[in-house]
Amino acid sequence: MQINIKMTSMEITESISEKLNKSTAHIEKILHEKAEDSALLTVEIGKKTKHHRQGDIFFTQLHLVRDGDDFNVMSEKEELLDSIDAAEEELLRQIKSKQDKRKDLTRQGGKEIKDASREE
Repeated sequence: MQINIKMTSMEITESISEKLNKSTAHIEKILHEKAEDSALLTVEIGKKTKHHRQGDIFFTQLHLVRDGDDFNVMSEKEELLDSIDAAEEELLRQIKSKQDKRKDLTRQGGKEIKDASREE
């Protein structure tokens, strides 16, 4: 999986780098091995504006493209690391949901074939 990281209005620190490594490891674990080579994860982290000091000023945007699927997640929080966590959780939720839908469709198709063969 290719990972592109973009920082907006701030510099990357050791704690941010460690957090991103853990988050991307979780995402890679969820993806199937065959899709890892073709997957592209774009991470954008930063401050919305330079002059705000309170409120949801940090954002994290994750954009994952793999096997024709396109996932885009945006999170805004008061703390940067919380923003990274929230975006990761939402992306993982979307990936699992898509995988469950594919499994259900496969099972449904198999059931229809089995029912059709019983009728004959």
